[in-house]
Amino acid sequence: MVTALGNASGWMWRHRLKILALVLVLSLLAPKPAPAQIFSPVVAIIVAALNSINQALTSVIGGALDIMNQTLGAIQGLFQAVQDLFQKVVYPQALIDRARGLVGQVMGMYNQIRAISQVAVHSATLASPRALEQKLLSRDPLSIRVSRHSISPFIRLCHLRRMRRRN
Repeated sequence: MVTALGNASGWMWRHRLKILALVLVLSLLAPKPAPAQIFSPVVAIIVAALNSINQALTSVIGGALDIMNQTLGAIQGLFQAVQDLFQKVVYPQALIDRARGLVGQVMGMYNQIRAISQVAVHSATLASPRALEQKLLSRDPLSIRVSRHSISPFIRLCHLRRMRRRN
């Protein structure tokens, strides 16, 4: 390591004029540093212009923005009042829940009625009553045919009742 440093320093001593010339050329060709903008008077002018713009906007537009904020606050208060009206007076949640409960109870009753109506009832044993029972339980009103012969006993019965009332 000592020999490497000795060789490098010897080479630099022998070529010192060339190295000096190279450093001189590089220093002349290298760009000069620009002055910092912090110390420039242009920056102070720009900052002053921006401050005046900020003050103008704050004084001219700031008042309008304050009025707009007040108006928006009033509108928001109005919307909140309408929402409270709907939640407490027009559509109160407690009454809606009660109505839902009532609907559930009514649906339960109708389901029980439907279940009762679907119970199979086959109580007739003779042929004619069994046919009548099937027609009545078929839930088809067009299947029930009424002839004069089938209602004649009822007509006689009504006629006898009228006769009794007259007497």
